[in-house]
Amino acid sequence: MLVVLGTLASRRFGQDRLSHYLRDIMIDSPFWEEQRALERKRVEVHERVETLLTFANARGIPQPPDVEERLSHLGAAALKALVNKAVTTPDAAATELRAVLTAPKH
Repeated sequence: MLVVLGTLASRRFGQDRLSHYLRDIMIDSPFWEEQRALERKRVEVHERVETLLTFANARGIPQPPDVEERLSHLGAAALKALVNKAVTTPDAAATELRAVLTAPKH
């Protein structure tokens, strides 16, 4: 209960306004740790999508209006593999990325 109250209070007033005791409970909780992990994953996916968009622009790959959504649906592991492929075998990555971006939407 303290974790939930602390989280709500921190969103409303900021972490600086919380007592040290409540802040420590909140930050050390599994819930808060899970939230930080979800945010890290979201940021990683966003950064990989941005990297692939830069790659697509450099390669002249046409991008549909929903390009970010299409790439995000690939998932973190597939995005990481595609970014790695773009660095190691750019022609193969360009072919794969083109297929993803030009495939009919389900």
